[in-house]
Amino acid sequence: MNIASTNFILLLSLFITLTGCVSSTKQADDTQRLDTQQQEIVTRVDSLEKGMAEWQLMQPSVARLVVIESDLKELIVQLGAMVEDPELAPALEPELEPAVEMMQAVEKPVLIDVKQAQEPTPDVIAVSEPASQQPKVQTAAAYPSAPEQPIEVSLASKNGFLANGHLGGKYALQLSSVTNPWVIESFWLKLQKKYASALEGVTPTYERASVKGKTYFRIKVGQFSKKKQATQACAQLKNIGGSCVVTLNNGVTYQQLNIKDL
Repeated sequence: MNIASTNFILLLSLFITLTGCVSSTKQADDTQRLDTQQQEIVTRVDSLEKGMAEWQLMQPSVARLVVIESDLKELIVQLGAMVEDPELAPALEPELEPAVEMMQAVEKPVLIDVKQAQEPTPDVIAVSEPASQQPKVQTAAAYPSAPEQPIEVSLASKNGFLANGHLGGKYALQLSSVTNPWVIESFWLKLQKKYASALEGVTPTYERASVKGKTYFRIKVGQFSKKKQATQACAQLKNIGGSCVVTLNNGVTYQQLNIKDL
């Protein structure tokens, strides 16, 4: 009886010892696993905090890009003009600030034949003619199941383009801008000569604009009553290698600019 009791006690002690070892090992494994998971969480939190800090630093720049998105077109125009005429590059400093009146040509440009566009058509309205003698505007013929006919646009003959001031329509084409008013006329003449097929006989207008204390003189052409006409005229100019953006017609003539008084 004593031997049996002794054996039972020994076996029980051995079982308790083994159970304790297993429990200790499992507890150690669980602790290590929790430590690893906690470290991963800390690493992720640090990464998120770092990302948030970087975003806070970048946010003003991103907001700035959104604001000037509409002016990237104008910047491209200025850079193109600088490449085309290196001699005038110092005066062709691009405008980097948004212009309130700048319009984006969102319609798809319709490329047209430049020579055909230059031919005068019956919808030209002479400035000196009274309203009763003005010819009727011809519209493109429409046929069932036929696509819409493109509107023929000539820079030199549509919408009172050769007239002074604001006789024509709401829209114009901005070709470039300069910071030195004394090179405006010579630069315009170079543009006119280079793109004579589109600009020959055209009278430009100029807009004086102040951006962050700096003065720019924008060179514009055209007085279009419809934005679509201005967009097509811009496409016509781009088709022969020129640069332009559709903008508001708020320029004045060279004489009205009063360069001598600047």
